[in-house]
Amino acid sequence: MPLRAACVGEALPAIAIKVTLRMALAYAAGIGAEWALDDTAPDFAALPFFCVALEWQLVIAARNRALGLSPPEALRSVHAGQSSRFFRPIRPTEPVHVSGRIDILNPIHTEREVAIAAGLPDTIVQGTALWALAGRRLLEFYAPGEPQKLQYFSGRFAAMVPAGMPVVLRHGISATTGDVVFSLRDHCGKPAIADGHAAFSS
Repeated sequence: MPLRAACVGEALPAIAIKVTLRMALAYAAGIGAEWALDDTAPDFAALPFFCVALEWQLVIAARNRALGLSPPEALRSVHAGQSSRFFRPIRPTEPVHVSGRIDILNPIHTEREVAIAAGLPDTIVQGTALWALAGRRLLEFYAPGEPQKLQYFSGRFAAMVPAGMPVVLRHGISATTGDVVFSLRDHCGKPAIADGHAAFSS
């Protein structure tokens, strides 16, 4: 079915969600950021990448209606990239204005039967999970212990990664901008995340 182009630029409703300590800790643990689990730290905050847990359910809920996707088309649809700018840390107990529920769910990432029915060879890793894992490694390398220094983080999801397969992160400093550029390669050496860009404050 053709996509509904008129949805470009449509505003989505916003709500305030109170981020809990448990939510922030569970996300950090889920991407293996053990250094981000000390909730006794005076400046404790959720990892910057936690923003996707707050925004992605809205995208899923809105895209089917906005784009005019049928249920089978919605199952096969995937997110093509993530670009986030961070203005301040997300701290537990503070309200955050987003829309939708706190959840990221598409059964092609967790249920093999659904993934195969959608035409995939197996379950695939969420693009935002790969994005967050790459970001965690870049934080550890360029701003250890200071996640609040990350100002901008983006990447284009260029290839699907089957669950359980290894990935390789390549990164360096751009001679042009001084920012970090990166790619995340799949088990065949193809970019799973391409055009990666991270900006850190000094």
